[in-house]
Amino acid sequence: MTNGQEITLPTDKEIIVVGREDPVSQIFPEVDLTPHGGETGGVSRQHAQINHQNDLWSITDLNSTNYTRVDGNRIQPNTPTAIHSGTRLQFGKVEVIFYT
Repeated sequence: MTNGQEITLPTDKEIIVVGREDPVSQIFPEVDLTPHGGETGGVSRQHAQINHQNDLWSITDLNSTNYTRVDGNRIQPNTPTAIHSGTRLQFGKVEVIFYT
């Protein structure tokens, strides 16, 4: 995260959903940004997914309300975009730096 906090991605999954937990709707993303300002920062419950396959990483916006940005550029929903170590990701207003 840009404030120096770290969020560790699960290493046993190829698809990692990023969003906000919502127990009422039974939504429990692998990466819950609620404790990192997700709700006030406009993170959707199922905002984006990070894909890991054969040492290649990509991110796909899941038609979020407040968009996903890669290095400052808004990505199109449902279109995988390649990412690499050092890529700046923004989910709504919550910004993180992706490291492998």
